[in-house]
Amino acid sequence: MSDKPGNVCVTITTGRSGSTYLHNLFRHNYPEQRGIFHESLHPGKAKPARYQRVSDDHPLSDPELAAHLESWDRLLKDGPVVDFGWILGWLAPALRMRYGDRLRVLVLTAHPLSVAASFANRGHYTLNKNPEWAISPHHDRVIYGQRYAGRWSGMSSFEKGLYRWLETTRFGLDFPRQYPEVRALTVTSGDVFSEPSVVESIADLIGLPPKILDYGVDRNESARQHVERRPVGSEWKRIYDMPEVVELAQLLGFDMSESALSRMIKRYQPQGVLPNLRHLVGYWPIRERLGRIRSHWGRSQDR
Repeated sequence: MSDKPGNVCVTITTGRSGSTYLHNLFRHNYPEQRGIFHESLHPGKAKPARYQRVSDDHPLSDPELAAHLESWDRLLKDGPVVDFGWILGWLAPALRMRYGDRLRVLVLTAHPLSVAASFANRGHYTLNKNPEWAISPHHDRVIYGQRYAGRWSGMSSFEKGLYRWLETTRFGLDFPRQYPEVRALTVTSGDVFSEPSVVESIADLIGLPPKILDYGVDRNESARQHVERRPVGSEWKRIYDMPEVVELAQLLGFDMSESALSRMIKRYQPQGVLPNLRHLVGYWPIRERLGRIRSHWGRSQDR
């Protein structure tokens, strides 16, 4: 373990929760800090689904993880290291063995419908389903595996995203209770976007000096092509077939009424004639294929 000064902060979050916004915000306001990251290690190398909830430090002997943490240790000479992405938060129990009382954990929660719908728009559990990181009921140490294992093969990508939200959010809420010696802060994405005092609390958690912040940074909102290419249909109503999701979301204060969700889901569906037409004719896949053809043709002309 490094004996250099500085805190190490990881984020327990689903993703699609404001973590990119936090990274952009702190990078913009603390340009002198070299240890501010978002998803600093590829999930295929970090293997978050394989190592989720492991309570000892054996994941840290993984060669790729070990090399990554050594690079962090070098940065700790000059200040804190924080990763706002979802990938390394699963390693928080193991990281406490390495960093002791210098470990900080940010628990960042978001509404399950917005998380799962955004995942579905982006192709999670369809294009992106590597078992090293795409958590499922079949992984070790999951909490809700027995409840959903038999349904998994028939679940839509939206429902699988809800399962990921459920396991991740439950882990985030469990962590401070299981490891009270680790300083942790639990916030919602809504508060991150709307409450400057919450962002200031995050800066304090990390160990960054207080300052007046400029909030004019990109929020990484859902891209039009993702929504039009893989819209969420009526399957969003199956959220009510997952009572554990509804109960946990309500515990966090999220509105789970059908009227609220029917308004929210529109952000993840094409709205208007042209967006629906682009979806129906497959505009974005066609554009992507044409781009590949043009790129291939350009390279052939350069030879």
